[in-house]
Amino acid sequence: TDARQGRPVAGPARRAGRLPASRPRARCERAAESGKGRKGNDMDQRRNAARLLLVGNVVSAACAVLVLGAVFVWAPPCQGLLELANGNLVPMRCVYTGKAAALLALLLLVTCAASAATKRPFTAVVVGLSVALALLGFETPATIGVCKSAGMACGATAVWLAACGGVSTVSALAVFFAGGQRKRVRP
Repeated sequence: TDARQGRPVAGPARRAGRLPASRPRARCERAAESGKGRKGNDMDQRRNAARLLLVGNVVSAACAVLVLGAVFVWAPPCQGLLELANGNLVPMRCVYTGKAAALLALLLLVTCAASAATKRPFTAVVVGLSVALALLGFETPATIGVCKSAGMACGATAVWLAACGGVSTVSALAVFFAGGQRKRVRP
């Protein structure tokens, strides 16, 4: 403020820096210096959404890698053959569940990598693949399922598929709802 008249100083005196040292700074100056103005908040929101998207992609990709590890290393499905009434030997259905799980996990991994590279959310694809992974071990009309015997090795595979698919689904939905990526319609 101008000490002589008690009015705010504007114009050339303000730009030239001839203001008293003890004058309080205006709110718009503080916002401009801290980068928290209107554009600063938008940039912070975009950065936070990008970080959240990256974390969600990393979680979903880690779940895909865990599914691949479970299918091929620490919890592989049954590899036995089933003898039919006519004497032919066919693989059990859990073998096909393992192959389908590996394919879905690879697709999920590629989708997460593409989403991280382009910085665009592929939420619907990630959620769809994750739900498919989670439901693959259950016996439904749309999925293959695993052996019904409790002592078979494919039971562990089904648990890994359900757990990793569930975590990946929750992660993708959390990124969607918390990241502000929904399209907002103004009334």
